[in-house]
Amino acid sequence: MEMEEAYDLKPLLGELKKVGLEATEATALASIDMMLDWFEASAVLSENKYDDMALAVSPLLRGVLKDLADKIDGEKDLAE
Repeated sequence: MEMEEAYDLKPLLGELKKVGLEATEATALASIDMMLDWFEASAVLSENKYDDMALAVSPLLRGVLKDLADKIDGEKDLAE
């Protein structure tokens, strides 16, 4: 996948579309929440200490990912 800028969503959305996954902003936002909720619940149950460290940055990661997803439709919808 070629990109001109780091974290540019256009190439990613193009690749998803090629395999039949139409990415919408609502789908992306819901997926981010569900995946991170799943990860956080798993990390609590896991005996692995590395995922415990990742829990510390999970809220930051959630915010960064949601900001990226908010750019899918080209409009800023989420409050800053």
